[in-house]
Amino acid sequence: MSTIKALLLHEHWNQYIDETVQLIIDEWPSSHSVRKSMLLNDKTQLEQHHNNFVPVSVILIEESEMSSSTSSKVVAHAKLIQSQHNTFIIETVVTRKDKRGSGYGRRVMEELYNYAKTHLPQGSILYLSTKITTFYEKCGFERCEAPESFGKVCSSLNTQQIHSLSNMLAKRFQQPPPTCSNSSSTSSSEIPLPTSDPSRMTIKDTTTSDAEMKDVTSSTTSETTTPANPQEELELVIRGELKDQLKMIAKSVQQDDLDNDRKQMRAFRLFYNKLRRQITDKILVGILKELKCAHLVSYIEETIEMQDEEQKPIPEAEVYLWLITIIFLTDKKQYNRAYACAYDCIKYQHVLEKQQRSRSMNFLFSKVYFYFSFIHEKLHTVSNNEFRNILLGRLRSCTLAHDHWSQFVILNCLLRSYLQDKLVEQANKLLKTVSIDQTIGHVDNNQLARYYYYKGRIQAIQLDYSEAYNSLQTALRKAPSAQPNKPKTQKEGTEQSNLSKRNVGRGFRIHANKLLIVVSLLMGHIPDRSLFVNTLEATNDNVTLAQLKPYYELTQQVRLGNVNGFETIVEKYRDQYIADDNLTLINRIRQNVIRTGLKSIIKAYSRISFADVSKKLNLTDTDVNDVQGIVAKAIKDGIIDAKIDEQAQSVDTAKNQDVYQTSEPAEEFDKRIQFCLSCRSQCIKAMRYREEKKKKPTVDQDESLHLDVDEIVDEVDDDIMED
Repeated sequence: MSTIKALLLHEHWNQYIDETVQLIIDEWPSSHSVRKSMLLNDKTQLEQHHNNFVPVSVILIEESEMSSSTSSKVVAHAKLIQSQHNTFIIETVVTRKDKRGSGYGRRVMEELYNYAKTHLPQGSILYLSTKITTFYEKCGFERCEAPESFGKVCSSLNTQQIHSLSNMLAKRFQQPPPTCSNSSSTSSSEIPLPTSDPSRMTIKDTTTSDAEMKDVTSSTTSETTTPANPQEELELVIRGELKDQLKMIAKSVQQDDLDNDRKQMRAFRLFYNKLRRQITDKILVGILKELKCAHLVSYIEETIEMQDEEQKPIPEAEVYLWLITIIFLTDKKQYNRAYACAYDCIKYQHVLEKQQRSRSMNFLFSKVYFYFSFIHEKLHTVSNNEFRNILLGRLRSCTLAHDHWSQFVILNCLLRSYLQDKLVEQANKLLKTVSIDQTIGHVDNNQLARYYYYKGRIQAIQLDYSEAYNSLQTALRKAPSAQPNKPKTQKEGTEQSNLSKRNVGRGFRIHANKLLIVVSLLMGHIPDRSLFVNTLEATNDNVTLAQLKPYYELTQQVRLGNVNGFETIVEKYRDQYIADDNLTLINRIRQNVIRTGLKSIIKAYSRISFADVSKKLNLTDTDVNDVQGIVAKAIKDGIIDAKIDEQAQSVDTAKNQDVYQTSEPAEEFDKRIQFCLSCRSQCIKAMRYREEKKKKPTVDQDESLHLDVDEIVDEVDDDIMED
């Protein structure tokens, strides 16, 4: 016969601490001493402050009556800790593996729930922190709509915003009124939790309780005003998020943070990926007016009331708002206003350069230059020459100021503009003039991939196929990965996330692979079949298949040495080759087709006449003397090993020589060694070391307890972004 008892761990410390620690370690492996130390700290904190009721651990004890004695063992554990004022978290909920399914998990949750209702103050909110939601559903909890109803926005909320949002959606703990003490009605207490982890969910307890929960609108103490509709709630969340981003930028500037560019990058990506599609004119104008940026409001609204801008935000925050305004106008296809806004922002950088205050905004200005070039392609407000003159002037200034972010973006924009206008010579001169060796380690891989792609195209047009091939391979290595790593366990939403990651940079990889295939054919090499297969598997859609099919059929004809088939394929897919801007390079491949066919013929025959060579290559309109010239050129270039018999008008093939007696293996090894050395050199150039910060005076112990938790989150995000 066994009985179950619920106990507080700190009241029976010596008797059950070891069993409790072992129970937790069995579920989450770690050091026994570390776990015990953590629970000891909770016990010490609880005993030192008599007015506190947390942190507390509730354990379930199973007592078995034996013939001579009674034995007990710990079968379940749950802990309640305090996050902030009136906010508590339920964590470390675990039961013995051999006792699961017996109701112990539900029992320990009920005991902890009753402890919270008895000891915690009115208005407290409980958060469930777990990745396993099935357990809570079996305990009688249900899914409910709380902060997650706003979608992905809530994943980026800080603690204060989550509390504010929870006050609008959740129901608080209240003591039952005297008139309802005997009520048997079922209550529903919503327990919202932060959604920073996608696997977390907001759940609702449907168990019977004698406590009646009231809406916050009927509460006697209303800390926040509930918005009238969901749209206003969404506006409140977005405005709060943008303000937090501006505070983070201002804080990094104030502290002279060495990772300022990286924090600006994180803030921009958060806006671009999560808030960009949800921001409206009303939200943006309200923020700009609140932050005294009336000059930016003028790009959105026709008429505005001029405001006193003596208390404008710091330049870093102002440029960030400028960038958001440009993106907003571009998404709305208001290109005229967006171009004026971007051009004025570029002039503002020139003003800051004179004041020597633009170094902390290099990343933000680089994005401004990107959108300035993008809007020009859509609008063509000024001529291409005037546009390039503006960028060339800014490129010179950014190079002298060591603004590596803007320097790379402007260089890519110029190369793109030159290639669009077929000004290959000028683009090649620009490549030779600008030195990027010192800037490679200071920019992201996206800009490097674009740079090497443009460089490879220019080199291919300039007949430098070997260097073009290396540049295009480097561009594909720098491009976003086509196949993201799959986690060991598939969870809800993982497949959709992998699909979105798989599509990142898909168009760039397809175009780079097309050009790489053409360059390989021009070098006399046949691209490996895996190049087509891997690209199709990485994208896995019919669009990619249609894009690569013309190049696959072209490669087949080159491999066979079929001149007529090659010309047929070129004529069949001429429009697509023109759209890809590869037709000029493809027309050069015809000579390689002839050489490939001639190489196959020489391997098959020891002696063959020029007339038969012309017939097999389908060169019906070519004179015999021209065929003789083609064979002589192939012999000179080392394509074939043969001799020409002018009297017999034929070509004699030499005996096949062992390839290991030639220099071909050494040349192949040399290529691989050069590739490895090049990768090593690029890695060394890309290495960056943090400078040592000046030691700051230590803060008091009381102040250290109130440090912002966002700093820890920022450091974790920085590490993830570096990976």
